[in-house]
Amino acid sequence: MPSTKSNMPYGYYERKYKRQLADAIRISFDDLPTSTFYRSGSIVRGTVKLKKDVFFYSTSLSINLICDATVERDYPDKARHRLLNLDMQIARSTFPDTKIETWDVLFPGSYPTYTIPFSFALQRHEGCSHDVNNEQIPMLHLCLPPTMTGLGKDARRAMIPEGVRIDYTVIAMLRWHYKVERMTEQEINFLPRFIEQPLLKVQDMGDIFKMKTTQQLKSEFFSKSTGHITLSTDPPTTLTLPIGGASLPPIDINALLHLEFSKGKPILPQSCILSAKLEPQTWSQLVPMQQLPEIQGIQETKNCRSVSEVLARNTEMKLVWEVDGPEETKTATSPSAKSFTAQIKTLLPTFSKPERSFLPTFYSCLIARTYLLHVTIIIASVPLRLVLPLQLSVEDEEPAGQGESSGIEASGSDALYSPLFPRLGVST
Repeated sequence: MPSTKSNMPYGYYERKYKRQLADAIRISFDDLPTSTFYRSGSIVRGTVKLKKDVFFYSTSLSINLICDATVERDYPDKARHRLLNLDMQIARSTFPDTKIETWDVLFPGSYPTYTIPFSFALQRHEGCSHDVNNEQIPMLHLCLPPTMTGLGKDARRAMIPEGVRIDYTVIAMLRWHYKVERMTEQEINFLPRFIEQPLLKVQDMGDIFKMKTTQQLKSEFFSKSTGHITLSTDPPTTLTLPIGGASLPPIDINALLHLEFSKGKPILPQSCILSAKLEPQTWSQLVPMQQLPEIQGIQETKNCRSVSEVLARNTEMKLVWEVDGPEETKTATSPSAKSFTAQIKTLLPTFSKPERSFLPTFYSCLIARTYLLHVTIIIASVPLRLVLPLQLSVEDEEPAGQGESSGIEASGSDALYSPLFPRLGVST
């Protein structure tokens, strides 16, 4: 006698049940933003669509926009901080009529779908508020960071290490009293408008940044002379990334060479060789940072992941020397001259690679992204190396506060490659 038991595998019913759940409660966003990112000042508008039978036994519906920062180490080490939680509570009394007729029971596919709108305003600040023993750091931590995906090729493009995530998510939950009956969520991508940070006190950070370097004249070129050569510069100005961070803008380098002879006849090199590379650094730890990561010295392998990209390699540059001293003696042919200066001015070209995208600079409580610019000048076989702090911002599509971009029809697969800071408020 044939068995009445279904031969369908358990996984089939599990997938079918999940599809029914997904179909019963859905999140969608009203409009496509001008980019794939929401910005500070944007309005996240959309609807939660419910089938009538889903909320028949529900007592409340909540819609939240949250931001979670997550850092994972080897199991079980994990930290998660909620940086944002915007909440829209919809009382049972505001639900549509949920009476289910006999016709609905006989033909479940005939259940109507109800839409409940939501609206969240993305402001500038409302990040982590942990106690920090530093006046500057809490202000940085109050700025919401950008989206940082932590898996897949998009994370590799943005040079994000595994186990580091910053997620912005819209969540809809149906409850029966305090028990969650149904839940669905969709991720959004957020890119704050840039808040330029004050320049670090680089004079107090000689172990990290090097704005000035000096070497003795020891190469064969200066074999009959002694002295030293110094290379110095100021930090580069903040770079403005295109939305999405697909390329790095040109970088203006303006440095000064100072050559001083203490013995022997002055010999002046007529050219030098310049090389440069960018080092993106992603900092993360399981407890809130008490200092800027560069100062705090959390440079252990587990807390900082960095890569490097070559921006210029062995570029020859001509040198024009001037004598240090009164204006009337400023000529390199002066027989009594012992001290000379030359300027190095160049523009590192735009950098773009299909497998790379750049996040803006930001400092959050658990996660931060910083950049170092390494510049090497070789003059007459004498290497001079600088390490400069570099801030990256993101261009504005429109003035802050005027944008009311909505969202994309959310699907977790529409991953992004960039992000930075803000805060959010709710309008209902």
